Amino acid sequence: MHSQQEAALADLAAARKELLDALVGLSDADLESPLGPGEWRMRDMLAHISHWNRWGLNRLRYIIRHGEGTEPPSAIDADTVNQRIAEAWALHPMKDVLAEFECCYEDVVTFIRSLPPEWAARTWQYGGEPMTLPRWFGFAASHERDHAAQLRAWRATRQEG
Repeated sequence: MHSQQEAALADLAAARKELLDALVGLSDADLESPLGPGEWRMRDMLAHISHWNRWGLNRLRYIIRHGEGTEPPSAIDADTVNQRIAEAWALHPMKDVLAEFECCYEDVVTFIRSLPPEWAARTWQYGGEPMTLPRWFGFAASHERDHAAQLRAWRATRQEG
């Protein structure tokens, strides 16, 4: 495996561990609780993470298949997408949300491991910026770390009260 694959996998694994550690010990009721007045429930946050990880994975698959500079435009309204994600997963049992959360992560890891060395070592252009595997998947890792911090802050307020 190429060092860029190893770096991307290590960063993702560390971020996922941080997020899972923030979830340890939470009850089913906690997972259905909002993180604050008018905020997402944890289930919504997990579905949101899965969606954006899958979006990034599918976008990169497209770039690899069709070549850089061929990807469809990404003019998306993230707030609208996030609302639709929460609505789409609202009626699913929590076990399905958690299963998708794990399945998506495994799909990303499997994809990174399966990349041919010549592609894994590449730097390509995305939006006029140089991109590498660690940088591309670093966005997903950072996203998970941000939500882990959000969960830790939520837990701290519950312990104070």
